[in-house]
This record gives sequence, C-alpha cells and structure tokens, in this order.
Amino acid sequence: MYLIELYRDLKIWHKYAKITKSSRKLLEENKLRVDWLGRIYTVINVPDELQNYPNIEMWVMQQLGPYNKILMDIGVADYSFPEVEKIEDATANAYLVVMYPELENISIWRFVLEIAKWAGIFVVLRILYRLSVEYNVHEFISNICAKYV
Repeated sequence: MYLIELYRDLKIWHKYAKITKSSRKLLEENKLRVDWLGRIYTVINVPDELQNYPNIEMWVMQQLGPYNKILMDIGVADYSFPEVEKIEDATANAYLVVMYPELENISIWRFVLEIAKWAGIFVVLRILYRLSVEYNVHEFISNICAKYV
C-alpha cells in the first residue's frame, strides 16, 4: 500500500537528514556541505586537460571515492545516491554532486493520484449505498435468501 511505503521513505529521509545534520562539522571539515533538507553536496573541479573527456561524469563519480569513507563513518553510505550536474558557468569547469537517499515513493504526483484513487473509491461506494437504500436492495436480498434457507 502506497501510504505505508510513503511512511517508510519519509522515515528513512528523516533519519538520513538527522544523521547528516548532526555530522555537519565533520562533513564540512572534509569539503562536504549539508543543506536544510539533509542532503550532502560538494563541487568537483575538472582539470582543463580532461575538459573534452567523453565520460566526464564517470570521472567525477570516481573522484567521490575519498568521500565514501566519511559517509561510511557517519553511517549513510548505503543510503546515499549521488546526482551529478554540470555547473552552468562559462568560467568554471566543475560539477555539483548532491547525495541523498534514493526514495521511490516521495512524489507529489503519486501522492495526488493516490488521494484521487481513494476519493473515487469513496464516491463509488457512497453511490452504491444510496442506490441500495433507494431501491431496497437489502430487502430484496433478504427475500431471496429466505427462499433458499
């Protein structure tokens, strides 16, 4: 059920954010920063000789190796999912790396669809109930059952 999965994901995010925020000093000493949501981020500068390298994002991911030990020390390495994005600045040849827990169920659209689904089920059940009361379905079913019992 979606609400249970959503609760589990929110619980994981809460624990992740709590750990990262409480370890902010250690992370900042190692050139990692923490934002208000508890995500960890850093900037990886690319040397000029690698500027035309075809798989530059893979190279950036390889540069995260030293940070893995720090993430393991604070206990979030298994939950951290890195997202790499080029910094759009003409003078900088750098990539922003943001690490956060990979959670599948935190989505505003999925939440809205889940609410719409349950509202639709409620409306259909309410219509069926009103129709059964209006046409005395309960009495009809009782009469049928009385014949065969």
